Amino acid sequence: MDGTRQAISQPPHSTGQKYPGLRAHINADAIPSPVAVAVQDQALWDGEDYYTLASEQPLPLSSSRYVAVDQGNSAPRFMRMSAYAIPKDNDLASTCSIPLAVACQPLAEQPPRETPVPLVDFGPNGPPRCVKCAGYINSWCTWTRGGQCWACNLCGAETEVSSEYFSNLNPMTQPMRRLDHDQRPELQVGTVDFAVPKEYWSTQPVPRLEPSFASDFPATGPRPPVPLHVLFAIEVTAEAVESGFTAAACAAVRAALDDGYLSRVAILTFDREICFYNCTQEPHMLVVSDIDEVFVPLRDDLFVDPTQSRFHLDTLLTDIPSRIFAQTTARSSALLPAIRAGFAALASTGGHLITFAHSLPSLGPGVLQPRTDESGLYNSGKERELFVPRDRLYESLAEECAEGGVGVSLVLGPRRFVDVGSIGILPTLTGGEILFFPAFDAVRDAQSLVRGLRRLVGQDEGYDVSVRVRCSRGLRVSGYAGTHHQTSPSTTSLGLLNRTRMLLAVLEHASSSSLNEREMAYVQCATLYTTRGGERRVRVCNLGLPVVALAGSVFRQVDVETVVAYLARRAVARMTSKSLRDIKDELTEQACTMLLAYRKNCAASTAPSQLILPEALKTLPLYALGILKTKCLKGGSVNSDVRNFHAHLILSWGVRDLLRHLYPLLLSLHTEPTRTLRDGYMWMEPDGVYVIDNGVYTVLWIGYAVDPELLQALFGTSNVRGVTDWHREMQGLPELDNPHSVRIRGILENWTIGHLLLARQNEDAAEMAFGDMLVEDCNNDGMSYVDYLCWVHKHINAALTGETTIGQTMGFRASTPW
Repeated sequence: MDGTRQAISQPPHSTGQKYPGLRAHINADAIPSPVAVAVQDQALWDGEDYYTLASEQPLPLSSSRYVAVDQGNSAPRFMRMSAYAIPKDNDLASTCSIPLAVACQPLAEQPPRETPVPLVDFGPNGPPRCVKCAGYINSWCTWTRGGQCWACNLCGAETEVSSEYFSNLNPMTQPMRRLDHDQRPELQVGTVDFAVPKEYWSTQPVPRLEPSFASDFPATGPRPPVPLHVLFAIEVTAEAVESGFTAAACAAVRAALDDGYLSRVAILTFDREICFYNCTQEPHMLVVSDIDEVFVPLRDDLFVDPTQSRFHLDTLLTDIPSRIFAQTTARSSALLPAIRAGFAALASTGGHLITFAHSLPSLGPGVLQPRTDESGLYNSGKERELFVPRDRLYESLAEECAEGGVGVSLVLGPRRFVDVGSIGILPTLTGGEILFFPAFDAVRDAQSLVRGLRRLVGQDEGYDVSVRVRCSRGLRVSGYAGTHHQTSPSTTSLGLLNRTRMLLAVLEHASSSSLNEREMAYVQCATLYTTRGGERRVRVCNLGLPVVALAGSVFRQVDVETVVAYLARRAVARMTSKSLRDIKDELTEQACTMLLAYRKNCAASTAPSQLILPEALKTLPLYALGILKTKCLKGGSVNSDVRNFHAHLILSWGVRDLLRHLYPLLLSLHTEPTRTLRDGYMWMEPDGVYVIDNGVYTVLWIGYAVDPELLQALFGTSNVRGVTDWHREMQGLPELDNPHSVRIRGILENWTIGHLLLARQNEDAAEMAFGDMLVEDCNNDGMSYVDYLCWVHKHINAALTGETTIGQTMGFRASTPW
């Protein structure tokens, strides 16, 4: 650390756990840092492409900007394996303790310079598939009988090709390739889209909830794909209108219409009744007062083209808060009936139901009572009750929506408890998202709501989704971890799939038999979906991986980011069945067990007192600490709505977004060029201006000794107290004509994801949110990074010297500081 720099002491309001007993002195600058790792990795890919079959190239980090050249394995942005060398048998897998997991983000966004995923159309016959396992043809298949059959790389079965697809083989290649190999994208690349015929259309499901709908629910049978339909359901209770939430919701919908992403839209409002609107002409309202058996009073004119009907939509969205419901006295919210009505409206097409809710459901099916005794459950054995739905109707409706191709997203702006644990099951199982604005303030949160909704609508890529992961003989899918509705051990259904959504499949060895080291192991993820434009497709992603017999080979090919994603999702998924203390203990045990396995099998000659971390897993302890400090797992009094919201994020985010949340980006804005710093006060200076973002909050921090000239350039005032109301009124820097303002406004506009807050040093309450994101400090009821690393090393050392085993009652858990 630079001795001439004046570091900042951690503020007294930050609380955490101190290391129990004495520990060795460790220089914080010398321990592994994700910042240094990210800088080194980005430097590697600046000006160099990543070739997906080049064994000498390392795997790019999810945060790095790179261009992938698909040589037959899918790019890491689509599929990432926890280990790119598969243990030959279950014994070796157990010895290494590395979880076998594949993170699939099928519709991930590609950079502009990267070759787009090819689209292949086989006409009415559909893409070639294995007669035994139904796997899709891919670049790893081999050809037999002169090209008349192809051998499936997943199960080994041979499948005859159709006469239209036949091609002779080239005897000069080894193995022999078809003569038309270079004209067939599906035989060259690892990620491909197949256009599919009618037999791949979804089937209209039979209604499961009774009584749910009137008799006009669509008949069962094949459902032709159509462009994405989006229905906005807006709460118009007196409380929602008076708080400004209804007006902010309507303004956000108008802004989303401006972006041009939407093809068919409809509006629904709800309080104690449900109101549909015909916007094909001057808007008129149709009221459904029977909330116990909802129905859709119009079908043909409910969804409209937002371009052709823009004037009428704008009129309606303006009138809802200012005229139609301006004087409403309705205090009851029929949330579940409103979502049922929205699902009924989308039942014949599938689509996206975006629901704006302000208050706890208080009328009709799905009524939820306020919790007055929640704090009494904190840190107790019954705390898990806060994380499960209190009414089975929400879970049943969520499953029906997922099977019906409808994704449900919730935009929540509550002033009080709204029971995210119950209503949040709808987006969790259907692939939707939750935008959460607790203690909603129309002035403070309106722009954040607009940004969030525009991002939500803009990322929609597919709906009516079914995902299946297949793997080669000797391996099997044991389950999934994430937000989905699982219909079989290897298949999940989602109403909606966007660019950031990740499914994580957990693999295991199928039997006691070994994989063949001379062969490869394969994983294929097939995602059947309807595009935003209304085309039915299957996106197929493939990986071919070497089989190894040595633990060192496994550890050299570990991807720490996928391992961390697995650990985070596994921990959060257990919130409904285990105490938070046990979950945190198990997480640390897992991290220790992996590092212990490396010491025993790959670094046994080193002294047990030495802190040895494998190169591929050197940041694992820090990310494990980040998981422990998330709001869904951290100790202390965190209300259940906040815990459940953050749990949903962790279960849905892709690897890049998740890692950014666990270790937020911290930038120094007062330096040129802008620098990325480690997450701790000790790397900051009191005359600095910093911004940090974890995907939920973006906090702009201003030191008490900041240069007055810099303040003047950014805020138009040279006094730090003069920016008191900036963050509340403007939600962005003033547009001042100077280089500092232009540069930093550009950074914030392109970089900010979450709610934008201002924190002046030792002045604003937002500094607590800022401090909580500094993972390396002692905070969030947890240790500092240095202390936690010592804590992990202590138990590895004890296990190496035979004093105890990882997780043994009298060894690890009896002395756990959590």
